Amino acid sequence: MTFRQFAFNNIFRNKRTYAAHFLSSAFSIMIFFTYALLLFHPDLQGELKSTSATISAFGTLGFSVSQGLIFVFSFFFILYSVSSFLKTRKKEFGVLMMQGM
Repeated sequence: MTFRQFAFNNIFRNKRTYAAHFLSSAFSIMIFFTYALLLFHPDLQGELKSTSATISAFGTLGFSVSQGLIFVFSFFFILYSVSSFLKTRKKEFGVLMMQGM
């Protein structure tokens, strides 16, 4: 068995673990970039159009603060996802370390 076959078999045996990790990471990144796409859209750049200058300034500030909060949430969510993934595969990594891989 080559190393490539070993790696593919390892992934196919743990499909559920890899799928959960991939989907949680993809979901978090998708939410962040969707919001960033809205924030940096050319029609929404600068001040938001409103009847009042203070409302448009607060709207722009709200978008910026919200993006920061989504970034922090995404960072900790992905950190938790990776931690959970590694914790699930801890025994397997231990066996591989003992074999010298």
